[in-house]
Amino acid sequence: MAVDAISLIQAKLTGTELERYKNESELLCAYAYDAEQIAVNTVYPFDETAELPDTPFYRSWIARAAIEMLFKRGAEGQISHSESGVSRTYENSGISQSLLNELTPKGKMKKLR
Repeated sequence: MAVDAISLIQAKLTGTELERYKNESELLCAYAYDAEQIAVNTVYPFDETAELPDTPFYRSWIARAAIEMLFKRGAEGQISHSESGVSRTYENSGISQSLLNELTPKGKMKKLR
């Protein structure tokens, strides 16, 4: 699914961002893969073999998360930064909490015998 998200990432990048990353398909693929893994670990926290369903929601989420990580590139783990009236604070995992909140964790109940 990460590869399918590449076309969405490229469609969402515009202007100078698109020109800047147009020939960086391996980089975009790496960020899409990382975003997909974060989504899998968030949605299925107790299942190491789980895969996300191939739906428009998850493809879009992966693309948006990859773009968010891409734009934070070079400032990974930045907790706070303020310069010329612009303030930046990044959260854990490289993806904003508001984007992570769009994912609903799932789990299974085991029957007790």
